[in-house]
Amino acid sequence: MSAFRLSVPALFLLCVFSCLPAFALPVQSETGYPVTELLPAPDGESLVSFDWDEAGSLYLMTGDPFWGLLLKVYRDSGAGRTVLFNSDQVFPGARATVIGPYLYFNDGGDYFRWDADYYCAPLAGGEPFLAYTVSGGSPSLWGVDTRDGTQFFAAGAEGYGPSAIYHMPLSGSGVLDGLVRIGVVGESSGPIAFDAAGGLYYAHGYAASIPATIYRWTAEEVAAAIANPMLAPLTPDGREFATLPAHFTGAAGMVVDASGNVLVTANVWGEPAALLLYRVGEDGENTGMTTLASHASRLETLRVRDGKIHVNSAEGIYSLPMPLTVKRNGPAAPQAVVGEPVTLAVRALGGAGTVNYRWHKVTADKADTVVGGNSPLLTITPKHGDNGAVYYCVLSDNGLSGVESPRFTLTVRPAVPVSAPWALLAMALLLMLAARFRLRRV
Repeated sequence: MSAFRLSVPALFLLCVFSCLPAFALPVQSETGYPVTELLPAPDGESLVSFDWDEAGSLYLMTGDPFWGLLLKVYRDSGAGRTVLFNSDQVFPGARATVIGPYLYFNDGGDYFRWDADYYCAPLAGGEPFLAYTVSGGSPSLWGVDTRDGTQFFAAGAEGYGPSAIYHMPLSGSGVLDGLVRIGVVGESSGPIAFDAAGGLYYAHGYAASIPATIYRWTAEEVAAAIANPMLAPLTPDGREFATLPAHFTGAAGMVVDASGNVLVTANVWGEPAALLLYRVGEDGENTGMTTLASHASRLETLRVRDGKIHVNSAEGIYSLPMPLTVKRNGPAAPQAVVGEPVTLAVRALGGAGTVNYRWHKVTADKADTVVGGNSPLLTITPKHGDNGAVYYCVLSDNGLSGVESPRFTLTVRPAVPVSAPWALLAMALLLMLAARFRLRRV
C-alpha cells in the first residue's frame, strides 16, 4: 500500500479553492428526485461539515472560502444560531460529529502545523475543550464516527504513514485518550460508515496509486479486530466492496441508509463531484451504482435524517428523498405444487411519488417475459415444467426506474392425485381383511 497521505489542511484548501462563492452552483439532481436547499452556509463562510443531535439541534462547521485561517462551529436550534467555537488561528478540519453527549470536530492545523487536533463540545453546555492532540507519534485523525453511540471509530495516520482505522470505547470525560489501531488500509484517510448489522465500510479520502476504493468488513471481523488487533486486524485484502468511477480520486462523506444502501460523496480536483448510491445485495455484495446528484466542485458530509438524505457543499446543506429500494418478502426459493396457486411478494422502501411494479419470469431456456399486473404481489398457478423458473420485479417511481428486486427461484412438486388417498385407504382395508381371514383359518 502507498504511504502517501494528504493532510487535512491540504484537503480543505483543495475544497475551498474549488468552492469560491463567485462560482457557486446548487447541488443538481441526476434523477427525477428533487434536491432542495435545507440551509445556506453562514454569510461569507464555507460550510465544511454538519450533524444533528437527538434533540434536533443542527451543528455547522465552517471556514474561510478564500484560503484564510478560520474555524467556526455553530449550534442552530431552529430558534436561533449560537457560536460554540471561533478561531482565526487554524484551518477547519474534515468532520463535525455528534457522538453520545458530545459534539466532536477537528481543526486542520495552520500554515506550519499539518496535523489535526480534535475538540469536544458538551451538548448540555460548556466551553469546547481539546479532546485530542497529536504528539509523540500519535495519529492525526481525519474524522471520528460511531457505531452505536458508545464507541469511537476514526481514520487517521501517523506522520506520513499509511492510513489506518482506530477504535476506543466512549469515555465519560469525552477525551480521546484510548485509541487503538485495529487495521491499516493505506492511501489517504477517508470516511467510515456502519450498516445495521454493525459491519464497517471505509472509503479512501484520496488515492494516489490505486483506484479509490470502498472496503467492507463484517461485524464479526470488526469484533475480532477490536478483541485482538495484533492477530486479527482489519486488512484491505479481499475486502473490496466497490471502486469509485475511474476519474474520482476519493470520498469525503459516506453513510448507510435504512435500506442498506451505501451513499458516498465522490470528488476529484477541478471536476464536478457526485453523490453516488451503491446497492448492497443479500450477501453483502455490490449490486450496482447510481449517480443521485452532482455539484460543480465538491460535496462533503452525508447524513440520513427524517427519511431524507442530507449533503453539504461549501454553499449549504441540501436534501433529497431516500432512493427507491425493493426487498423480497418471503423465501428466495418458494415451494409450490403443480396446479396450486402461490403468491410472490416484494416490498418497496423509500422513493417519491407513485411506485409502479412490473413482474418478469425467466424460464429454463433464458426467455424473459413480463407477467402479472402492476402490484407488489404476483399470484401464479405453476404448471409442469415451471420447476426452476425465476421471477423478479422491476420497480419505478418519480425518481428512478429499473430498480430490480432480488430473484425468486420456484421449486415445483407434482400434484398428488385426488384419488390417491382413497386408493391407499382401500388397500389398507383389504390388507386388514385378508389378515383377519388368515387368522380365522388358522
